[in-house]
Amino acid sequence: MSSQSDQLKQRTLTFGVDVLRLVDDLPRTLAGQTIGRQLARSGPAIGSNYRRSLGQFRPIGRNGPIERPCEQERQVGPK
Repeated sequence: MSSQSDQLKQRTLTFGVDVLRLVDDLPRTLAGQTIGRQLARSGPAIGSNYRRSLGQFRPIGRNGPIERPCEQERQVGPK
């Protein structure tokens, strides 16, 4: 892996840890807890999403072509 990729991995990990530290410092009010829960879920996910994006590419239709009926075939009644 390139050093740029390694640096980005480290930066996203550090960002996730910093977000969790920020959540710990939020007030224990209803608003603080609501925002804190969302931040605690989404902040560290940046690093995991980045690492997952480095994996093998898998096209959406990997099991074969996706077939859909044509508009004309679905029409019922006289033309």
